[in-house]
Amino acid sequence: MQDLLNYNLLETDMRLDKILALTKYRRTRRNLLSSALGVFASTALPLGSVLAAKEDDQQFLLLSSRLTGVELAKLNPALGKKIKAVFSLSLSDEAWMQLREPILTEPFDDATLADKLARLGLTTQAQALANLWYVGSVSLDARLANDATVKAYCQGGLQEVKDPVTGVISSVCLVTYDEALVWTACTFTKPPANCGGAFGYWQNPA
Repeated sequence: MQDLLNYNLLETDMRLDKILALTKYRRTRRNLLSSALGVFASTALPLGSVLAAKEDDQQFLLLSSRLTGVELAKLNPALGKKIKAVFSLSLSDEAWMQLREPILTEPFDDATLADKLARLGLTTQAQALANLWYVGSVSLDARLANDATVKAYCQGGLQEVKDPVTGVISSVCLVTYDEALVWTACTFTKPPANCGGAFGYWQNPA
């Protein structure tokens, strides 16, 4: 598990900037979020309460779609529930309400989203959520090691991982590896040990 997490961090740091420059998901706000996609946050977000119960899964998926630039229909609802549960551990209810307002308010303007988030001081939270979707992992407070959500959705529990760039050791929750959005963006590659199709499939990326 430790080797898998370290590979995930190093692989993302070395290749993601180049990958995003080649994909159809490249947008203005990607420049805002790219710092979160390239390297894990060196410090965990503050310990917080769960997301408000009234926020249903579909709203969370819509918010995630608008942050990541991935079509709503292409986000995995089952994975979304896991990400929502884990993300809620590092975001207070108040912060969640502040984050959802500029993203879910209609009419939605993709072109101005990055500026709105920056103006409201929500860039870090937006980066954290986008990072979790794309990389499949997130840094959490080490005190959450015995939390029920961590035990249910973090593969292997919280793992101490050393950031390959900063050298900072963080408590990392690996929610998913194979289903991380980075593999959707990387049409020319796939998760290690996963078959991508018949021989020669790499010549015709989706």
